[in-house]
Amino acid sequence: MLRRRGIFQPVHSYEKPQPREDYRKEKASIICSFCTSHVFDTGFGHCSSRALTAHQGEGIEPGLKHYERLGSDFYLSTISGCKWCTVISNGVLTSLHLDYWYDRWNGSQSDTVDEDTSHAGTEESSRSSGSGEEVDLDPGLLTLDALNCQVVLKVQVQFSSTSKRPTHPATFDLVTVSVEVTLNGEGDDKRNSQIRELSGDEAVDLTFEILDPTSYQKHGAAHQAAFPPKANVLSDIELKSWVTEAGEWLRGCRESHELCRDHQRPFMPTRLLELDGPLRLFTSEISTVALPYAALSYVWGFAQSHVLTTSTLAAKTAGIDQTQLPKTIQDAIEIARKLGFSYLWVDSLCILQDSDNDKQTQLPLMGSIYRNAALTIIAASASSALEGFLRPSEDLEYFVAPFNIPLTGDGETTAMTLGHRSNYKPWKDPVNSRAWTLQERALSTRALIFAHDGPKWACHEAQTNPSASFSADPSPSLAVLSFTPPPEELDVQDTALWYRRTWLELRNEYTSRMLSVASDRLPAIQGVADEIAAHAGWRYLARAGLWKEYLFLDLHWHRDPASRGNGQLGAASPDPGLSAPLNALLPRPDYKNVCPPPTWSWASVTGAVVDADDEGDLRRPFHFRIIRCDEGATNLVVEGLTKDLTWRDAGSEDLTDGFLLDVQGPMEPSEEEEKIRQEWIVGEAALDASDTGVHFGSKVKCLTMSRLEYENRTTLPVEGLLLQPCKDSRWESGPYCRVGFFRIYSSTLVDGLEVQAITII
Repeated sequence: MLRRRGIFQPVHSYEKPQPREDYRKEKASIICSFCTSHVFDTGFGHCSSRALTAHQGEGIEPGLKHYERLGSDFYLSTISGCKWCTVISNGVLTSLHLDYWYDRWNGSQSDTVDEDTSHAGTEESSRSSGSGEEVDLDPGLLTLDALNCQVVLKVQVQFSSTSKRPTHPATFDLVTVSVEVTLNGEGDDKRNSQIRELSGDEAVDLTFEILDPTSYQKHGAAHQAAFPPKANVLSDIELKSWVTEAGEWLRGCRESHELCRDHQRPFMPTRLLELDGPLRLFTSEISTVALPYAALSYVWGFAQSHVLTTSTLAAKTAGIDQTQLPKTIQDAIEIARKLGFSYLWVDSLCILQDSDNDKQTQLPLMGSIYRNAALTIIAASASSALEGFLRPSEDLEYFVAPFNIPLTGDGETTAMTLGHRSNYKPWKDPVNSRAWTLQERALSTRALIFAHDGPKWACHEAQTNPSASFSADPSPSLAVLSFTPPPEELDVQDTALWYRRTWLELRNEYTSRMLSVASDRLPAIQGVADEIAAHAGWRYLARAGLWKEYLFLDLHWHRDPASRGNGQLGAASPDPGLSAPLNALLPRPDYKNVCPPPTWSWASVTGAVVDADDEGDLRRPFHFRIIRCDEGATNLVVEGLTKDLTWRDAGSEDLTDGFLLDVQGPMEPSEEEEKIRQEWIVGEAALDASDTGVHFGSKVKCLTMSRLEYENRTTLPVEGLLLQPCKDSRWESGPYCRVGFFRIYSSTLVDGLEVQAITII
């Protein structure tokens, strides 16, 4: 695993040339003869092979080894098949690849705009060669052959242990490697090298896990697989192991996590499943105290046949046939019972599914139900209620594939398995594609997550993922979805910023997820908004999903045509790889008989949205002021500068929906008119939806809101709302509807215009 510029990266695999005949005889070797005799021997300081399993209390320091070799030696060892030299070589080449694009990006983002900006990264890469001559470091041309030169690789290898692995506190479980690259040649050899110097802060940092605890034993056990093969059905032994591990997480949190205890309040849902004895529906009206309960978060998928209705309420209160329930709910009941819970909340069995009145009562309580549950069981890997989640986890994936290293010396031969497990991949779990489940996860005080790669734990004070590396940072995909109170040491301004950032992270993630019912777009995140309002004291415009105190910035939401994912109703979320589609332009959601949000609300569109805060650029109001926003959040009255421009659709390769033209003359001129017609592209825009009526040649009204403040620029761009007269029957007749968000390249375009009041509905 490569750590570059503070970020963990997988190591790329570079194509290997065919080995020379002299080296084919070593092809079957695990590591080359040099590594066997000079690296993985008893030369790790005082760290012999026996010391690799020694207790730290014995006073033995972690093993440390320094060595250096020419790049050409690494090249020859790599093509001969040495696993260790291969990962070192790939780590160096990957670092050069990442640095190249980092320099190019910095060059393209320079505040100073000139004709040479696009070449800044290339020039920087050339200067970094240390030779005074330009060297092409284009990663498209960088192959393993680049190492076949006289550069020197200085390598430091260190064994260490981590406290993140409490079950094996006495063994070394990490190998960290630092590689410095220095140029050794002179004249043409140095000038023609594609490798530049990497030292100090730019040194290559690699981390490997020691995967197999048995790998320190005698050679007979050294080649066991890091993890045993899994059966098709979850065994009783593995289930018991999962429950034991989950019980330890739950007990540890209850006993030592003050933040988790303080976050909860006495609360009882209206109905619960009673698990002691025969399964039945329990009504909280007969209880005088708040009883501890678990809650289930899962994907419904297909319509469920065994749900609570007004006609089945009495029967389910008397008893429920567990064998008739969907497999996911059966699995949740089993886990809750094994963890010692007497009550479980499941929406399909605790809310009257045929009663609008009961739904109107229960849905606003969803935030309290999950926040105050003693544990939320998240059936992350199940794509429907029928599927269940108690099944073998998928095989582990790796950033660095496991490989064995033999250790010799002190009259003994041992071996260890090195590699690095990959991070959690949230897109593999169906629960992370659904909008409702985000709120359930975010508000839960404690979450036991049954993911595709095994159980995980997340609470306000800890995130535990046994399937990831011991050295890995807490998974952002686990941590960011937890609504934790801000640190106590923050001042008032930083606390407000913390709540603001938390809301935007959750809201933006939420908009990328799927909903089966369009009218749930605001209710399904209401619990998160209520929680922030209670802590921050802000006023939430529930009909629009925006905050009164941040309304100016909140109005800057927009689709990002270049972002990945779509969040469209009823569609599967794509794998966020290179083949994922761009953020699709979709029709506005159909709210059917429910009054839709105003067009200036993100809830009026389908798909993922982003905010001005995400981009990090400083924005200031530009002749813009909010005059009135009524309490019902229907009509928004503002004043600002407006200019009518002409729309031109963008091409398929453009990272925008369209361009804004300032046209002098007809849009489709005759041959004679063409001579006097002029047009300039003055900006670009992202549409809110595909059914806005905007098309090639349409006139659109641009309402300026903010100007971006860049240093060292003579022209500053302006952003604002794209408007058209509102003729949509879904909204009341009014002056304007929002149809998109624009950026004009220079504020000088609106010089001399007068401010006017605009009503947007």
